[in-house]
Amino acid sequence: MKYRGYNKLALFFIFFTIIISCEKETPEPPVGESNYKQPLIIGDSYAGGIIFYVDNTGDHGLVCAPSDQSSGAEWGCYDTYTEAYEETVGTGAQNTILIESVCTTSGTAADICANLVLNGYSDWFLPSIDELMLMKDKLYDADLGSFSTQYYWSSTEYNSQRAIRYFFSHYGDWDYDSKEITCRVRAVRAF
Repeated sequence: MKYRGYNKLALFFIFFTIIISCEKETPEPPVGESNYKQPLIIGDSYAGGIIFYVDNTGDHGLVCAPSDQSSGAEWGCYDTYTEAYEETVGTGAQNTILIESVCTTSGTAADICANLVLNGYSDWFLPSIDELMLMKDKLYDADLGSFSTQYYWSSTEYNSQRAIRYFFSHYGDWDYDSKEITCRVRAVRAF
């Protein structure tokens, strides 16, 4: 019995010694710096805009420009199907690329965003409808972002003649209308 108990105790100390010797020490940060990472908060200024979405990792998300890029621009390219039909969060950039590849008219909602250089960033895009709705829910409803109570274009196309727009108000409302009418434009970028 003593022999077995002794082996267990010896094995415990060997195992404990191995674990302790394998642990890595965390180096001390230089004076004045910290390892603490500030959380990204909805509504904060960050990465050239105002945060309105942060993913589950807490490291990535979406910001919108601090103000509108246009008070009235056409979606553009009436009677042209661009295949920019995606609606979900994370698809606005791809929609904008598709629109720009087919619709070469300058000054359209997607073109304004795709060519925007703001606060040191040049990778802006026109938000998808779900991104636009999230922006309204997180920022407009909190009275952040200087939004107008009017329609904003999304990058989500309905068909060759219509695209989806969203009315910013406390109730919110989306519909699809002619690509020829003018709506407000607010650019978005991912970080």
